[in-house]
Amino acid sequence: MIFFRYLVPTLFMLIGIMFLFEGYKRWDNSYTLVDGYVSASGVIVEVVPYLSSRKVGKSTSLNYFPDVKYTTAKGEEVVFRSQATSKADHYKAGDEVNVLYNPNNPQEAVINSFSALWFIALIFASTGVMVILVASWFFRHEAEGNKEDT
Repeated sequence: MIFFRYLVPTLFMLIGIMFLFEGYKRWDNSYTLVDGYVSASGVIVEVVPYLSSRKVGKSTSLNYFPDVKYTTAKGEEVVFRSQATSKADHYKAGDEVNVLYNPNNPQEAVINSFSALWFIALIFASTGVMVILVASWFFRHEAEGNKEDT
């Protein structure tokens, strides 16, 4: 019976650690982008709507992907489709944005914004911390319960 009392908190702890690790990986990736990529000014050329569907519930959702044009330090004009999607039409054609791009491959670029770089990392990390706290509470609750049983 003790096995099952510690199984759930242990699973929670492992899941929390996995979320925390994924948050760290994404944070480190964003930090590498900010540190190693070059900054440039860009402009939203077009906002492309994309209708995605989920097979399980057969629900669809409308996402928007901005196409961004910027000029590299070498004078090359580049247009890329940002992977930073939004449910609402957040960007408008003509909006100016700050872009981070790989100087060795200018097509590798991202919009330099909090949501595009850091938001997902923070969601993963904070979820991991919360799950670890819940698991810790379970462990403590079980330990206190075992003291009362003796």
